[in-house]
This record gives sequence, C-alpha cells and structure tokens, in this order.
Amino acid sequence: MVRVFSKIRKVYPLLNVLMLLRVARPLGFRQYLRLYYAPLLWLLHGGVRGYWELLPEHLLLDSKYGLFYTHALNIGLLFQESYEVDRVVPNLVDEGSVFVDVGAYMGLYTIWACRRAKLVVTVEPNPWALAYLRANIALNRCDNVKLVPKALSDKKGCVELRVPRPREEGLVPSSPSIVWDFEDAIRLSVESDTLDNVLSELGVGEVDLLKVDVEGAEGLVVKGAQETLRRTRAVLIEIWPENLWIVDHLRSLGFKLKRIVDHMAYRNYLFIKANPSSP
Repeated sequence: MVRVFSKIRKVYPLLNVLMLLRVARPLGFRQYLRLYYAPLLWLLHGGVRGYWELLPEHLLLDSKYGLFYTHALNIGLLFQESYEVDRVVPNLVDEGSVFVDVGAYMGLYTIWACRRAKLVVTVEPNPWALAYLRANIALNRCDNVKLVPKALSDKKGCVELRVPRPREEGLVPSSPSIVWDFEDAIRLSVESDTLDNVLSELGVGEVDLLKVDVEGAEGLVVKGAQETLRRTRAVLIEIWPENLWIVDHLRSLGFKLKRIVDHMAYRNYLFIKANPSSP
C-alpha cells in the first residue's frame, strides 16, 4: 500500500498538466511539447525516471485570465481558484472598481482584475511568490496595480513569516503564514502593517471587492481593517475554523453571506454589503 501511494505522489504533476489543459496553454512550441509529452515519457520509462525531470522548468502561459510566467510545478497552485474568478467575482469588478488582493501569491486574481478594474492593490509578503507576481504584473503591463510587499496584520511592525520548505526545487508553496507553524519551514522576518494604514497611505477610499487569503491570519487582517470594511462593498475571504467569528463580525458591519466555495481543504466565503450606501 505504501508503494501505491508513493506512485500516486509521483504522478501528481499530471494533475497540473490536466488543469493547464483546461485554463491555459504554453507559449512556444518546445515548451508545449515537453509539457504534454511528459506523461507519455514517464509511462514509457515505467516510472524509473522521475516525472519532475521530464517537466519543463519555467513556462510562459497564455490564459483567459492573462499571461503568466511560472515554474511548471506551480501550475495547479496558480490556477487553484479559477472557479472563483470565473463564477464568483466577475459581477463585482468593472472598469470603475477598486479591487484589493490580500495574499496575491503569483497573481491570478490580480492579473485578472487589472484588465477590468480602475485600481488594483495587491499584497504579498512571500519573496518567492513575490518574484513571480512582479514578473506577471510587468508581463501584462498592469499600470493600474499598486504592489505592497508586506504581511497584513492588526498592527504595524515586523513579523515572522513561516514558509513550508518546498518538496521540490521550483515549487512555490501557497501556504506561508504568520500564525501557523510547520514541521519544516523557512523563517523570514517581513514588514507588517494594517490594511487601514496601507490603503490610507495609497489614498484609497472606497473598495468594491476585498479578497483575503492569508492562511490563518485572516482574523488579524480583519482586526486591522475596521475602517476599510466600513467602506467596502464585497469581501471574498478564506476563513479557517479558528476564525469563524469573522462571519458574525462581518454581518454586524452590514454584510450578508452570499456564497461559500468549498475546496475541501479550505473554504472561501463571499460577503456583500446588504446596504451599499451604509457606512
């Protein structure tokens, strides 16, 4: 049984390829062939040669969300919330909107929104993800994006960011946290601030959509965003069990829970202001 699970883990990258087939395609003939022939080559080698060795390294992808530069191992994580981008948020962002992306990772929401919104504020503290995020913003010529390389919390200062050590070189973990710990983590000191401070310094008033994905630190982000939430029309937030108090808190501010997207390992909650004209 252990050997069976070991084999399944080795085939896991194939799921990334299948996801890519659904949402994007590599630019460049050689990259295209290497990516899509990798499963066949792996089978021909009988699993003796590592699947990771057969994948191309960095890819330039064309998708309906925009252009993306990433390592092949990150494809699944990059497009993990394509359902939300396709089905949940489109009616909340238009050419006059302000969109705030807290926990942007490599930029799926940010790149999608920069083509539709008036202004995008994107926040990401993880330096590995940040490198790809910067590249993707430049690649898509997102002149309306304000990038904030900080961790958001309930106060200004410095915090320890714990990044799970990747199991393979090139993989950028999507779950760094300032509140969770991991058995094997890279520990970094990063600048922290509140969302209220960040938006005040940028001169941002009303927010049409606030998206929060910060791996257990959503409670701290909410505590540091009390003024922002009073001026926000909709919130899409990943809430972990220890922070379910956020549901009642947002309701007390005039939000209605409209939708829950269950990803099995976690859930995203969509709240919309019951009376947008209220403070």
